[in-house]
Amino acid sequence: MNYIYNIYLNFNKVYYDYYEWNDKDNIKLIKKIPIIKTNTKDFKKIISNYIRINNKLNIKNYFIITDSKNAYAIKIDKEGYTKEISSFNFDDEYNILKFSKTIKDTNMEYSIISSRNYILDTRKEQYIKKYLLKKIKNISIDTLKYIYYDIYNIQSNDYKYMKNRLITDIKNNSINNTHIFNTLNPISTN
Repeated sequence: MNYIYNIYLNFNKVYYDYYEWNDKDNIKLIKKIPIIKTNTKDFKKIISNYIRINNKLNIKNYFIITDSKNAYAIKIDKEGYTKEISSFNFDDEYNILKFSKTIKDTNMEYSIISSRNYILDTRKEQYIKKYLLKKIKNISIDTLKYIYYDIYNIQSNDYKYMKNRLITDIKNNSINNTHIFNTLNPISTN
């Protein structure tokens, strides 16, 4: 088994790139972590699904999976089910990928449990979306008309239609959520 030493990890149920880590995250320095190199096909399956590993490799708590192009750390429970995922800071990722080119592929036995839903929004976009959806539920008619006209350049008096259309478009990222957020919070620094 190959190992990486002294690496910072930020395990979450949702994947966040390193640049999105924040002060509230539980960032840990891991002294020693196993690294497993697989082929790209298995790598993609392992990353995009919740899996249960057949633990012939005797992995405990977490491991790094890589195909020498990308790498992630995965946290597992006692039964071998994957739970959380972490990215790496730039230096650690560079060192992992460089090291992975010197090791052989490992045949990792696993079974797919369910698909891992990736959230494509950044943390800030997730916050803005959540805030707007909450705010729109109880918005005044005048504010709603203003925002609706500002976004769609259409005047309307149909409160229910405007509200439902905005909610749908906010959820689908079909409109500029940040613009609406800034309109409702002109002094906000988020």
